[in-house]
Amino acid sequence: RNFLIPKGKATLATGANPGFVLDLWPLTLTGLAWDVEQIRARRIVDVSVFGPRVRASLGIDLSPAAFRSGIADGSVVGHAGFPESLRILAAAMGRDLERIDVVSEPILAARALQLADGTVVAPGRTAGADQRATGWYAGAPWLQISMTLHVDPAAEGLVPTDEVELDGRHG
Repeated sequence: RNFLIPKGKATLATGANPGFVLDLWPLTLTGLAWDVEQIRARRIVDVSVFGPRVRASLGIDLSPAAFRSGIADGSVVGHAGFPESLRILAAAMGRDLERIDVVSEPILAARALQLADGTVVAPGRTAGADQRATGWYAGAPWLQISMTLHVDPAAEGLVPTDEVELDGRHG
């Protein structure tokens, strides 16, 4: 979308696109090291405000079996951009990944959780997902990104977070 901003007016944007946190930000930080040994990026996202269609694609309010089935058939995708994020990072640093592993696990509600739109996630149904992707280079995990999605992060002791860790050497 293109927005026209009147001359002399300030603009405020909130939120962080996964592509920024998992692609651009880690790539920018690699400028701090001449030899990047490992990159880890992590997001914890409160998805309680997302609509029913988006929550369904994230695998929210399903049985554990339905979640796993949805992952297998592609109806549950969670954050679908993990392989692309890893490829973008590797390519920008001149490396080809040997393989990419993506794992998605359901997070089950321990108690009933009521969402703002009236939806109730019953105990034992999915209140979120924990997704991890690893890009392998030279026989070792080199890039690791994860995203935890939850309708009530505080119920799990989670705080919405965007963080990047970089291991490497600089001169």
